[in-house]
Amino acid sequence: FLAYLEGLNRSASHISHVGTRVRKLIADCGWRCLGDVTAKSFELWRQKKSGALSVKTRNEYRAAMYSMLAWLEENEELPANPFKRVKKTDGRGQETVKRRAARLWEMEGLLNAAGSYAVAYLAAATTGLRRGELSKLEWGDLHLDVGKAVALVRAGTTKDRKAATVELGPQLVAELKRLHSPGMPSNGLVLAGRMPTTKQMREHLAVAGIAYVDAQGRRLDFHALRMTFDTNLGIAGVADAERMKLMRHKSPRLTMETYT
Repeated sequence: FLAYLEGLNRSASHISHVGTRVRKLIADCGWRCLGDVTAKSFELWRQKKSGALSVKTRNEYRAAMYSMLAWLEENEELPANPFKRVKKTDGRGQETVKRRAARLWEMEGLLNAAGSYAVAYLAAATTGLRRGELSKLEWGDLHLDVGKAVALVRAGTTKDRKAATVELGPQLVAELKRLHSPGMPSNGLVLAGRMPTTKQMREHLAVAGIAYVDAQGRRLDFHALRMTFDTNLGIAGVADAERMKLMRHKSPRLTMETYT
């Protein structure tokens, strides 16, 4: 199954996570052959882990096992996928990490305090690209001297393994042009040395007088800048369907509730 995922060009980290989760479920649930795998045994395992694992992590275990069983069923190694009726755990209101969007004055303060890292914060908050996607952007992916400047995000660098065209705003374009010189190789990383660590971001926030965790326990971390992007689209009156498209989400609820 893991070789099959590799053939689909899934990332090494994704394959490793899937393998780890499937193996742990097999061990914890005492499954010795395919006939031992049942929805009930998984449900019992999930209930036992409710205090130890977050809702997101438990859903990831379910997804990993479900995908392998579906592959076995498709290849006629299993008469039916026993996980077909196992539903995801509803994690609304139970998130272990809660985030919030940055206010305008906070973004301005963060950018002013961040020095050479400011361009990464600006890129995240104005494109919605994830940390991993931004860190893998190459100069050859950028088209800055066209009517609408864009980044052509390669499929191998995105979470869903689908290529994306992302528009770049004028402030970000100006910063990127300032960083680029004609002699730079096209495969050079755009934000090399400019992607802040969590510790560095916390230091930048502190300099700007912004709390990393607010009174409601919500973080303003790097991924929260993706939430900032979506929230600002909502404030600007961008239609829900368009926001979902720009966020590259499959679920409207994820766009309208979790990221706004």
